[in-house]
Amino acid sequence: MKKQWIALTFVVLIFVVGIGVYSRIHIKRDVPILIENEPARGLKSANVKSNDFLIKGVAYEIDEKENHLLLIAPAQTDNTLIADKEYLTTMVYEVGSTEEPAIVNFDMATHVSACFEPDMAGIYYVTQSTQNEATARQLLYVTMDKTRLVRISKPDELVSTGVIMSGDWAIYGTSKGEIKLGKASADEPVLLYDLSEMMGENYAITKIRHFQDENIIFVSAQKDGSDKTSLFAIKKNRKPELLAESIIDFDANEVAGIAVYIEVDEAESRLFSYSTASGEKRELHSGSSLYCVALNAEGSMLVYGERTTEGGLNYNIHIMMVESGASAKLLSEVRLSNRKILWGKGNTLYLSMHSVQESSNSILLSDIYRCKFTITTQ
Repeated sequence: MKKQWIALTFVVLIFVVGIGVYSRIHIKRDVPILIENEPARGLKSANVKSNDFLIKGVAYEIDEKENHLLLIAPAQTDNTLIADKEYLTTMVYEVGSTEEPAIVNFDMATHVSACFEPDMAGIYYVTQSTQNEATARQLLYVTMDKTRLVRISKPDELVSTGVIMSGDWAIYGTSKGEIKLGKASADEPVLLYDLSEMMGENYAITKIRHFQDENIIFVSAQKDGSDKTSLFAIKKNRKPELLAESIIDFDANEVAGIAVYIEVDEAESRLFSYSTASGEKRELHSGSSLYCVALNAEGSMLVYGERTTEGGLNYNIHIMMVESGASAKLLSEVRLSNRKILWGKGNTLYLSMHSVQESSNSILLSDIYRCKFTITTQ
């Protein structure tokens, strides 16, 4: 089947993960404002060294050496039965290359999440499709050389989270509250926990972080009939501990032994840290419209996004030292495509951002930027 990149304008696809769209046409991009020497709490200086456009799409993972970027962007087919139909597809981009990203597996389904296998031998990814007005989401694995494709999730499972790695296993959640480990070489997924059974109520898992050595799982989940997403910590088979009744986003880092999360109520949103060693919860920041948070590899710094106006589409991007709470604004008035901000080595961020091309119909385009910055503490 012949695949080709979309070379002209196309209809914006919008779904649960907030993925942007892809185009090869050259446009005037809405480049984020670079903030130098922004006044910062507890920091002597914070400077953006560069903020470079890399490729179009939405970034999902950067490998350890930062040579390969895993992204999702539209591709299409000229199959006569479904001519020019567009699909959001997982691709691998060689950072710095002038070559187009390589399509991982064009299976005529919408891809909504992806991650590299630790040894870079393959990729786990989640697909979403609709049949007879019913949504189906499944976890698949494909080798980098595209010679082997494996279904990881069971046919009757509705995968309700993105996919990340936990050691050599992919970890994911389901709409029934199950937390599972899957592996291409395993006969079937392994059930770690059933949150619905443990809580005595039906939950759908929305996000997972797993501390493999400590056997701790942080999980966000939505109870049936509720519009709130709650955050739980599950420690060594004990009853889940409710950390927050209503959150927007969270992340966790096993090296530092912490989780960070954005708790929300009708009046404001607040950024907290939680220590697995002491059980201490500490408020780091409060604001009216916090949006996303992500920890670096060491767990010493975090990045968070905050809306510039209530209900607006623009965000300011801040970095913070977790221990001291010292923070600084890095980027101003950016349009994030989703909540996933990636950390690279050192002080490097990868962000997916919408830009707008003026035309008879406003067309949203998603661009991946690499932002490098320096900080000096007092």
